[in-house]
Amino acid sequence: MSEGWGYEVTGTDVVEAYDLAMAAASELNDIDGVVDQIWKLIESNNSGSMQFVRSALHGRMRMRPPSN
Repeated sequence: MSEGWGYEVTGTDVVEAYDLAMAAASELNDIDGVVDQIWKLIESNNSGSMQFVRSALHGRMRMRPPSN
């Protein structure tokens, strides 16, 4: 989705994918690791599709932890 692939992807689709990733991360006891991977993905470029994903997740994702 973040690369612009998908037919008529909506903000709801992005949020649903995020929620499923968080559910899986919880089951694997790796929420911090998955959140970090998602942040890296959405910060990786500033394309229109990535801006769409960031906008859809605005307010949904917790704040990015400070870098070490």
